[in-house]
Amino acid sequence: MLVATFFIGLVHTGTLLGAQEQRYELEITNLTRAQSFTPILALSYTRADPRVNDTAASAGLLGPGGSVFIEINDAMGSDRLSLGAMLIPTNDGFFAFQNL
Repeated sequence: MLVATFFIGLVHTGTLLGAQEQRYELEITNLTRAQSFTPILALSYTRADPRVNDTAASAGLLGPGGSVFIEINDAMGSDRLSLGAMLIPTNDGFFAFQNL
């Protein structure tokens, strides 16, 4: 059984252009000893309307013990965040979080 362990931190980094638009910084740390992840995709959306409002992705692979930062906006009143990536070197292992 393949188990991937990682840490996700969310930090509010301030208001952007409009009063309802905020920017968040995600810190994702790979706590595994030998598992890498593909670039991590983040999506923001609202519960009432599941269309994607903003997307962001990390640059490059996330190796064991490494951390990446992703900045994403909650434009249009987004109140949900989802993340996903593939575990490598396998092509059938993924991690995903929905409705954070």
